[in-house]
Amino acid sequence: VTARGSGTSSATTDGQGRYVLYIPWNFGPFTLSHPLRPATGWNDGSTAHQVSGWSEAQSPTFPTLDAGAIAGTEVARNFGVVRESRLYPPQTGQAASPGVVVYAHLYRPGTLGSLTLSLANAPSWTVQVRVDGNCDGDFDDPGEGFASLPQTLPVGPSWPREADGSLKACALEVRVLVPPGVPAGAVDVTLLQGALSWANNPGVVDLRSLADTTTVSGGEVRLE
Repeated sequence: VTARGSGTSSATTDGQGRYVLYIPWNFGPFTLSHPLRPATGWNDGSTAHQVSGWSEAQSPTFPTLDAGAIAGTEVARNFGVVRESRLYPPQTGQAASPGVVVYAHLYRPGTLGSLTLSLANAPSWTVQVRVDGNCDGDFDDPGEGFASLPQTLPVGPSWPREADGSLKACALEVRVLVPPGVPAGAVDVTLLQGALSWANNPGVVDLRSLADTTTVSGGEVRLE
């Protein structure tokens, strides 16, 4: 955590995220900041001040304090952060016409909320998606079959976690259905995006995207 006023003073948090930062009385007006992103906001020990949107989560602003006014006192400033979400990896593949190609991906939410999967473009061919919603390694559970987009699913307390407490990356698959009559060499791109609206602050949306590129081959189906 860094204080910037007439000079600069910094402190490192301990393993519990706690810190103590001493500010000289003649430091003047100063602001506190930290380098971790996304930031959820800050509190003064009693009142929470949440970020208003994703842009502020990337560049949070904190109120100015005056060193002279708080000299000899103890001021609480606590900061919140979460992990970034991830949607990966982009894929390329080939399919005959007519034909089908399936792309395997992983989605790891950075925090709890509501996830909406959608298309960021208008592919020429039909696109369907299925999600391993309980992260058990298969798509056999109710509601886990291929379906058109958009799809919305909760990222709630039951979402599986890693040993360190972070939310686990779960599988999803994109299926592209190539219609008959498409010439060999034709290419279509699917831009899949995942928008995670944060729980308790849905105005903050963590948007991730990837591209799957499908090329029509002469008759074989192959993933690269």
